[in-house]
Amino acid sequence: MILTPLSCRKAAVCVEKEDFIPLTEDLENRGLALVKAILKIRDVLLEVALPIDADSVKDQYGKDFRYYKQHACAHGIPDIEDKGPPAGYSTRLGEGFHQEVKEAFNQTNFKNTDSQLARLDENKEAFARIRMAINKYDALHSVAQEEDDMFDEDASDVQWTLGSTLKWTTAEQLQQDLKDKNFAAKLRVFLNDFMVDPPLQPHDMIEVYCNLVKFILTLLTHFQIKPHRCIRLKYQSCVNWTEKMDILKCNPNFHNNRRYDHVPVNDKPEDLTVAHLVQLLRCRLPDKSLHDIAVVCMLKPSKWVPKTKWAGC
Repeated sequence: MILTPLSCRKAAVCVEKEDFIPLTEDLENRGLALVKAILKIRDVLLEVALPIDADSVKDQYGKDFRYYKQHACAHGIPDIEDKGPPAGYSTRLGEGFHQEVKEAFNQTNFKNTDSQLARLDENKEAFARIRMAINKYDALHSVAQEEDDMFDEDASDVQWTLGSTLKWTTAEQLQQDLKDKNFAAKLRVFLNDFMVDPPLQPHDMIEVYCNLVKFILTLLTHFQIKPHRCIRLKYQSCVNWTEKMDILKCNPNFHNNRRYDHVPVNDKPEDLTVAHLVQLLRCRLPDKSLHDIAVVCMLKPSKWVPKTKWAGC
């Protein structure tokens, strides 16, 4: 066995291959005593040498390295590979991690803390992933919301404003998209009824002829239609008579989901009628006039009665 010279920093032991001999109990005890003595000498040398180096570093750089952890960083990875993780059950060394472990340790019952600390660390990781997913979704949603809520400035009435505009199309093309073979004819009849003024007297033949010509032009010509998927509607509350605003959507792919909002239809003042908002159309007729139309699907009241009735049923 050969001992190398001891420096002020470390003590090393080198054993040559040919010096290995079978250990007996007496030799083993003497070997352990020698190792303990070497470690004692190392500790004494470190206590003597560290203040000298620390003072010189402090004078030159203005920093105090009178502790072990700065130098331990260089040996952290080999120590973890050889001996496993430290007592904190993590390879993240440093004061920041110590504060994190202390905070988690205070949340335990101070008994069998291993599983409790692991569970708390799993919960924190799950919370962080959920928060990151929410922030990412909010960022994407805000961009898509801005695109969907772009409203037309040239609205036909201040009471409502159409938004999320699509390209101009025709009634026949829209009929194919909706898969309704009678949609174009129904739309033309509705536009004619919508454009015609209140019933005329029989002697107003000139105006009757004008309306008839307008109706024929509406039926024969291919007027343009601009579909919309969003409407901003202003209304007055019947409770406190304040003005409010609501945004309704009819979008087959609103963030990967279908969305057709429900709307009340006041065609029967004595009864409340509810419908699905299917389409929002802006029609431009040959005379360059614009007409906004909402296509709805009326919902019929159900006759189903539950077997067990409850209050308010």
